[in-house]
Amino acid sequence: MKFTLLLFTALFTLGILDAGARERAFLDEPSSDRSDIEEGETWKEGGIELPPYPEEADLVEFQVDDPLARFRYFIDGRHLKVGEDQVIRYTLVIRSSSGSDNVSFEGIRCSTKTFKTYAFGNGRGELRPLKAPIWEQVKRNGPYRYHLSLRELYFCKPNQYEPYNAKEIVRLLGETPRRVDDVDNDTGFF
Repeated sequence: MKFTLLLFTALFTLGILDAGARERAFLDEPSSDRSDIEEGETWKEGGIELPPYPEEADLVEFQVDDPLARFRYFIDGRHLKVGEDQVIRYTLVIRSSSGSDNVSFEGIRCSTKTFKTYAFGNGRGELRPLKAPIWEQVKRNGPYRYHLSLRELYFCKPNQYEPYNAKEIVRLLGETPRRVDDVDNDTGFF
């Protein structure tokens, strides 16, 4: 009888503790019944209008933080825009040492550390839109490292998830080259 009572008490106690643990795994975890938290609006991308093909006079050269960079990088400063949706849209020109240009129209979101390519230059002075562009993560390494430099050195405010205004971005692009590691633009996590 004593053993049965002890067993019953132990199971009952464990059952209560287990239920409580499932409800709130961490002691400092906020409860889900808070009434003072407002749900934010769902982000919606604004409309896209392709800019004119970039002219040489409008190009602003910027430096990419990559010791192995073999190209020169330019942004069309005249048509760079920060949309109401907080996306920085710009035309990028990547120039090889032989003078060949790769042209693309892209966007960067500071809040999500993502980029999207909307269009590519066709070699005849026109931008051709992609059929289904997608948002991709900005990466620290690889062939698209220039996105990291744009995001962390020129487009987005340090330790914040919002962009500079277009005028400030163009000013930063023309400044002395900087390194990503020199800008405290995050908490160290990417």
